[in-house]
Amino acid sequence: MDAYLDLEFSYERWISVFGIYRQDTGFKQLIGRGITKDKIEKLLEGCRRIVTFNGNCCEIPVIEKRFDINIRERFQSRDLREECRKKKITGRFHDILNRFGIQRHLALRGRDAMNLWYWFKREYDWLLLYKLLDYNREDVMCLVQLHKKLRSGSAKQIFNCKACKAGSGSCHKP
Repeated sequence: MDAYLDLEFSYERWISVFGIYRQDTGFKQLIGRGITKDKIEKLLEGCRRIVTFNGNCCEIPVIEKRFDINIRERFQSRDLREECRKKKITGRFHDILNRFGIQRHLALRGRDAMNLWYWFKREYDWLLLYKLLDYNREDVMCLVQLHKKLRSGSAKQIFNCKACKAGSGSCHKP
């Protein structure tokens, strides 16, 4: 069973949102102080593999260090960024999604997520938290779509041309 995982962070590098999708349990999120070792272990229970984008450098080491959970010993890891690099597809997550024709509804980036958490904590504006949660959900569900496209061979149709790198969407879209 695969678990698709994405984390959002505060400016202090604390995890603000832990988002996970599993086919058997659906999409779930943990928020702020509600992110605990016990809850993470429960969400990962029964999983064989964790799928991330850049997770071997980011999510997995952070979870291992902060929560003393040895992810690399217990689970296989499939880092889609590494998989894309092997296919000569480079760039940030959002750029790669665009190149595969995977649509996002929220035009936010990582720093925007940090800002949303910061202002939510400062002003307790719940709309900001909901937007952050939507952003995290979109990231996780886009991981699912990207994983499917990489497995299906769609990556063969993506080339490293200037128009693709610029995110223009004008060429080589599957």
